Amino acid sequence: MSSLFQWRALVGISQQILRLFLFAIPLGGDSAPPLPEQPEFNSPDTPALAKDNYPFPKGISSGNIASGGRFHKPPNCFSGEVINKTSRTFKEAMASSKSDAWMVAIQNRFSSLKRHGVLEKGKIWEGCQLLNTTWVFREEAYSLGNVFEEKALLCVRGFLQIADLDFHETFVPTGRLSTLHFLLGYCADHDFDLHQMDVKTAFLHGKLDENLFIQIPEGYKRVQTSTICLRLMKSLYGLKQSPRNWYLRIKQFFFEAGFRPSASNPHFFIRNRPQPLLCLHAC
Repeated sequence: MSSLFQWRALVGISQQILRLFLFAIPLGGDSAPPLPEQPEFNSPDTPALAKDNYPFPKGISSGNIASGGRFHKPPNCFSGEVINKTSRTFKEAMASSKSDAWMVAIQNRFSSLKRHGVLEKGKIWEGCQLLNTTWVFREEAYSLGNVFEEKALLCVRGFLQIADLDFHETFVPTGRLSTLHFLLGYCADHDFDLHQMDVKTAFLHGKLDENLFIQIPEGYKRVQTSTICLRLMKSLYGLKQSPRNWYLRIKQFFFEAGFRPSASNPHFFIRNRPQPLLCLHAC
């Protein structure tokens, strides 16, 4: 109802503006005839819309209708939701009471990088541009339990990268919520089974085309000399091109499995044979 009244008010104001700027200007020496008098918005001659013509549904009154804004209720269905409780620097982590646990997390991260073939030792030469790295420490716990897990994430300081030297293309398509709604509705209508999977250390699977070198990270005890650096053989968290490299890698995997991306959303992959399969990739 309020929208209708506002629209009628805007129409009346528009007529007044037209009258001032169009018909109040002399044309050929003669003034244009004025517009016929229009009844005012609140005048008794204006036909009013009675509320009785548009009754509220049963059980609803004008007092419990909210105008504007949205109400957000926190979700309570994610029993395995991860809560981040701690974030500190390397020095703070080593000086804390859980320094041993943080060191174990660091070594586990280095083992993961070695297993994926991300780092390779090299010598520093004259003119070599080295990127800095930083550690991100997280103490995670599941919302319905008290089991904490220390995790250490090695990240490159991507803001130090130089365009066209350290990276080129960075664009990567993003998923849409409407596509997820379509997928859920389609699977429900066709009685399909839904499976959710998570790729651990996803960015470490992306292939790196540029020659990038990083300084020896803190906690890397195997190298004690300042003439050694580490070459990045694959993408690492923090690089500007890491999201794109991961998308190209997972896209290649889907292509080899017979999937093809949707024309409307490149994150939505479809395979029709031998049986219909749908896959939604969210980065």
